[in-house]
Amino acid sequence: MYIAGALPVGISGALAAPAGASVYLWALIVLGALITWPALRWRPAVGLCALGLVIGAMLGLDELRWRRQTPAAPVGAVTGTVSQITLRGEGAAVDLAPDQHPRWQIRIYLDLNEGADLPAPGARVRLTRPATAAAPVDNPWQLDAGEYLAGDRVAWTSRGPVQILSQGGRLSRWLLQTRRRARVTLDQIPGVGAQVLQGLLLGDRGAVPETARDHFQRAGLAHLMAVSGLHVGGLAMATLWAFVALGRRLGHSQPLRIAIPPALAAAGAMVILAQQPLSATRAGIMTGAALLGRFSGRAVDPLNLMGFAAVIITLGDPLAWRRPAFQLSFCAVAALLITPRRWTGPVGAIAVATVAALATAPAQAWHFGTATPIAPLANLLLIPPAAMVIVPLGALGLLLSPWTDLPLRLAAHGAGWLTEAAAILARWGGSPWIGAWSLWIFVGVIALIFAITHGRWLRIAWGLAAVACGGIWLAGRDHGAVIQCVAAGQGDALLIRSGDEAALIDGGPDLSARVLLDHLRRAGIRRLRWVALSHGHPDHFNGLAPLLERRELEIGAFYYNGRWPMGPEGWRMARALAARGLRPERPPSGPHPLGDLQAHFIALGGPARWSENDASLVIRLDGPGGSALLMGDAEAAAEATLVARGVGPVDVLKAGHHGSKTSSTEAFVAAVQPRHVVFTTGRHNRYGFPHPPVTRRYRAHGVQMWRTDRHGMVQIHLDAPLRVTAHHPDQAGD
Repeated sequence: MYIAGALPVGISGALAAPAGASVYLWALIVLGALITWPALRWRPAVGLCALGLVIGAMLGLDELRWRRQTPAAPVGAVTGTVSQITLRGEGAAVDLAPDQHPRWQIRIYLDLNEGADLPAPGARVRLTRPATAAAPVDNPWQLDAGEYLAGDRVAWTSRGPVQILSQGGRLSRWLLQTRRRARVTLDQIPGVGAQVLQGLLLGDRGAVPETARDHFQRAGLAHLMAVSGLHVGGLAMATLWAFVALGRRLGHSQPLRIAIPPALAAAGAMVILAQQPLSATRAGIMTGAALLGRFSGRAVDPLNLMGFAAVIITLGDPLAWRRPAFQLSFCAVAALLITPRRWTGPVGAIAVATVAALATAPAQAWHFGTATPIAPLANLLLIPPAAMVIVPLGALGLLLSPWTDLPLRLAAHGAGWLTEAAAILARWGGSPWIGAWSLWIFVGVIALIFAITHGRWLRIAWGLAAVACGGIWLAGRDHGAVIQCVAAGQGDALLIRSGDEAALIDGGPDLSARVLLDHLRRAGIRRLRWVALSHGHPDHFNGLAPLLERRELEIGAFYYNGRWPMGPEGWRMARALAARGLRPERPPSGPHPLGDLQAHFIALGGPARWSENDASLVIRLDGPGGSALLMGDAEAAAEATLVARGVGPVDVLKAGHHGSKTSSTEAFVAAVQPRHVVFTTGRHNRYGFPHPPVTRRYRAHGVQMWRTDRHGMVQIHLDAPLRVTAHHPDQAGD
C-alpha cells in the first residue's frame, strides 16, 4: 500500500519538472535509492514510501523522454507488427508498432464488415493511409485524446483498412476468433438484453444502445458496462462455490483446494474475454492473488492486495491513475476496505452501498460533473443479481453455445430486466448536474465522516476545516460576465455566463453535441435562461436536439429568427421543445438582462429572398467592461443593413459566417471598429475558413484575431477590464 500511494506522487513530480532538470532528478533518484535500503530495515513504512517515490520518478522521467523524443508521423506505406486489437461496437482499434519506430504505436480504427478478416496480435500488416498525431484538447475539461492514447504508448492514429501480410500466433488468433464468435452468438439473440450482455460479458460498450447506457449511467450503474470488478469477483466466487459443492459431493477431503484453480481460470478468462479493461484487470489481480494465497495456506491483507494491483497497473501505464476508471475503481475498493463493519444484514448492505457511492462521488463530480443520489439503492438492488446470476449464467451460456443457447437466452432476458430496472431508477433519482467544483464538497464530507468514525478530535477538526474551506470557496465563486465560444468543430456554440445566469446561442453540428453536453455538466449549469438559434443551418442547430432532450437541464425560453429548420433534426428539436412545454418564439425587443449583461436581439427582418445566412439572428451583448456583437452567419446584405441602421462600434466581434469572404465587408468592419474578432471554425475545415481576404482586412484595421480551430475555446470577458482569453493562447494565427 505504501508503494502504491507514493507512486503517483513520484510520477507527478517528474512530469512537473522543467526541461533540463532530468540530470538533477536522476541524482535525486540515486540518492533516494541509497536512503531507501536502510530505511526499509529500520522504518519499513518510510522505506516503502521512499521506494514508491523512486520508482514513480523513474516512470515519470521515462514518460517525459518518450513524449519529447516522439518522431514525426511515418509517411507513405507503413509496415509493422500488431501489438493489440480491441473490438468496440461496429469497429475495432488495432495498435500497430511500425518497423521505423517500434517504440511508438499507431492506433488504426477499422470498420467491422461482415466476415472481414482482422489481424490478431503478432500479425504483420501494411497501412497505406497517413497517420496523424491526436489533436490537442480545444476546451477545458474535455477528454485529452493524446493523454489517453499516450498511456498505451500510442503516438498517432489512422483509419483502415490494412493489408494483412501474415497472421499472428495460434493463441492470439484463437482468442480473437473466440471474441468474435461470442459477439456473433449474442447478435443472433433478439432484444436489448443480448446487446447489454455484450457490455456485461465482453466489455463492449459500443454494442449497448445509447439509451440503455444513459439509463445505467444516470442510475449510478455505469460500471456494469465496463466489466467491473464485481463481474470478475462474482464469476470467480460462483465458480468457487460450484466446485466446492462438487468436491464435497465427491467426498474430497479439501474441496476448497480443488475449487481454486477453476476459479482462477474463470477470473482470468473473464478478464481476457473482456479485453482487459482497467477495473476488471484490478479485480483479476486482486482475486488471483487472494486465491493463490488461500491455495498456499497464507493469510492475505486486502489493502496490500489492492496496493499490489495498483502497482502492477501503474507499471504498465504510468498515467493510469489519472483515468476515471482507475480512480472510481480503487476509491470504491479502498473505502470498503478501510470502513469498519459495524452492521450486518440489510443495514450492513445499505451501508456498504452508501460508502461505495460516497467514495466515488468526488471522482464522478470532477470527471463528469454529475451526482447519482439513487446509486446506493440501485447498486444494492441490481448488483447482486448482475454479478452473481446474470454474468455467471452468461459465461456458462457462451461456453455451452455450440450445443445450446438456452443459458445465454436466459442471461439475455435477465440483462433486459436489468435495463428496465435501471431505467425506472434513473427516472426516480436522475443524475443532477452539479459541476466539477462540487468535488471539494464531497471531499470535505468524506474527511468529516472519516474523522468522526475514527474518533479523534484532531481529525474531526481537519474534517470540519475541509468542509468550511469548501463552503467558503463555493460561496466566493464568481463567473463574471463571459461569452465562451466553445470549440465545436465547424459550427457555432456560444455559452453566455454572468453570475448565476446562463444562456446559449446555437449548438454546433451533431458531432459537437457530446462536447457541449459535457461542458455544461462539468460547469454545473442546470438552467439556461434562454436558448437562441441564430438560423436554420445544421452546423448551428444539429447539436441542440440532444441538449433539449436532457431533462436535467432547465430551459426558460427558446428564440429563433422566424424560419424554422426543416428535416429530421428540425422535427426532433420541435418534439423536444413540445415535450418541455415550450414553443419557439421571436426574441423580445429592447434590452434583455442576463446577470450583469444586457442582451439586444437584432432581428433584421430582411426580404424573403434573403439567404438563410443573412436572416441570422444578430445579438449584441453589453457588459460592465465592453460590448460584443455576435453575427451568426450574417453576410454582406445583413451587414449593409446594420451599417444603414447606424450600428455603432463594439469591442469584440464574432465574425459572420466563420470568416467567409461573403461577409466582413470593408464598410462593415470600418463601422464596427472592433478591437478583437473571433472566428468559429473547425480544425482543417474543407471550406478554408477564415478566408485570407477577410483576415487581411482585419489585420489592416489592427484587429486582434482569434480562431477556435487554432486557439481552442475563446472566452470574451465583458466585465471590467475587458479581455479575451483562449485555451491555446500561444498557437500561431494568420
